[in-house]
Amino acid sequence: MATMREHLAGLHKNFAEHFRKKASHHEEMHKSHTAHAALHDTLYKSTAMQVHKDFAAQHRADAKTHEGMAEHYSAQGDHHADQAEKCMKAADGDLNKLVPTGVSGVTPTRVVAVPRAGQRPLPTSADKPDVPIEFQKLFTVEDEEARIG
Repeated sequence: MATMREHLAGLHKNFAEHFRKKASHHEEMHKSHTAHAALHDTLYKSTAMQVHKDFAAQHRADAKTHEGMAEHYSAQGDHHADQAEKCMKAADGDLNKLVPTGVSGVTPTRVVAVPRAGQRPLPTSADKPDVPIEFQKLFTVEDEEARIG
């Protein structure tokens, strides 16, 4: 089993790879939209059709959006790569003390059922369950069999 340090470093490494792939995709989309904007500019110059000018403007706006996203994801990839290195250099001592206990600190200590209006009273542990006579044998515990017998 990996140590906590190795586990965290692995997570950061995976995040870094994921964000770099996303950055690469957005860089390619930026290049594609820039090329399409240039194509529509050329078409507008040769045909003077307003639609090409509008398409060129939209492609430039999309290119700018993808460029910003590429920068953002590239920075995220660099951050997670740096964190992965820091995790591998960290001391295991404190990180290995982090063990999930399965105990919640916000769980109430006493839970009380609240019956709805018109509902019959809830049985308590002292009450005997309300089971018809013909089915009581099915719901008895061995100690009670002698008493019911």
